[in-house]
Order: sequence, then structure tokens, then C-alpha cells
Amino acid sequence: MNNCEEELRLARERIKELEENDIAFPLRLYLALKDILDKDKSFHKPDNLELNVYDIGFEINKEISINPKDLICILTPTNQNFKGNNGRKKILFTKEENKNIKVYLLNNNSLSFKKLLNQLDPLNHYLVIVSKNTIANVKFYDLVKDNELKINLNGELPDEIKKLSISNSKAHSTTVENFNKIKEAYDYRISLQKKVFGYKYAHGIDT
Repeated sequence: MNNCEEELRLARERIKELEENDIAFPLRLYLALKDILDKDKSFHKPDNLELNVYDIGFEINKEISINPKDLICILTPTNQNFKGNNGRKKILFTKEENKNIKVYLLNNNSLSFKKLLNQLDPLNHYLVIVSKNTIANVKFYDLVKDNELKINLNGELPDEIKKLSISNSKAHSTTVENFNKIKEAYDYRISLQKKVFGYKYAHGIDT
């Protein structure tokens, strides 16, 4: 057998090995990709934060368990109906599983916007301070102008959350940079998640 024939024989054996492992390879690749997702648990399954709030819809005080993934934004109330020191009051807008928007009033002297952000989303996977009285979730907002965010949700929405202004202070460029950085990381993680599960369903992997 000459060298050419030997190379062809080895090539056929290699092809046969690949064909025999065709079922196992997609499973191994899926498990490897899924392992990446599992190691990023703080993003895909962030911890909830317990807060005592006033439910504006039901007009009652209650304790809620809030997840940063579901928090649309946090604003300082500008409505005159909210009496008292508005600087310490914060309105939380959250998206429920049934797609409804829930609105809560948080009245807490000790929780500044920065402290609240650190408790809700310490790794900044979702939330970013865009002005001195606004926290936005990159999941629900897109940068449409240099100083404006627009919500990407459809349906009936409160007017005050449809567009958010970015601070025009000296830190404006840093704020925009932070938003874009967190948004890019969010989009990458979601894209990877879709690819992993899309690969699973495309190959009929059952784990």
C-alpha cells in the first residue's frame, strides 16, 4: 500500500469515527455551553431583595420580594400628590409575569439611589444610575439619543417611564459609557443563552 492509499484509509477511518460520534458531540458541546451559563448564575438567576413598600395600585403597605430582572426603573416622584420629602421617596416600576406593570412607593431614609442599586444588583448586570434621581434597567431601555433612553416594551405604559433622561452633568459621558457597557454585556449573555438552548432543541438533546 502506497502513501496515498494509506492516507485515504486513515481519512476514511477518521470520517467513520466522526460519524459514529455525531450524536455524542452535540450533547458534549451543549453540556459545555450550559456549564458556562451555570457559572453565570448571578446573571440568569439573581437574588431577590425584600423591601417594605406602599402598593400604589392597592393602596396598602406590604413587603415585596423584588428581582432586578423584573425592575424596569426607579424614579423620584415629581407628582405633588406625594407629600413630604420627595428626595427620600422612590417609585419602583416592575414588570410582572402577566406583563402588567406594578408600581410601588419606597420611603426609606437610609437607602440612597446608590445604596439601593448596590443591594438590588451589586454586580450591575441589569441596573445603572442614569441621573441623580433615576435608575434604569438595560433590559428594558435602549439609548436613542445622547441624553435619552426609550423603553422597548409594548402596550399601555405609564408616561413617566416611556422615556428617561440621562444626566447632563460632568459625568454625562461616563454615564452613557456605563449604560452601553452594561447593555452590551446583557445582550451578549442573552444571545449566548439563546444559542445554547437553540442548539439543544435543534439537535433534540434531552437532559
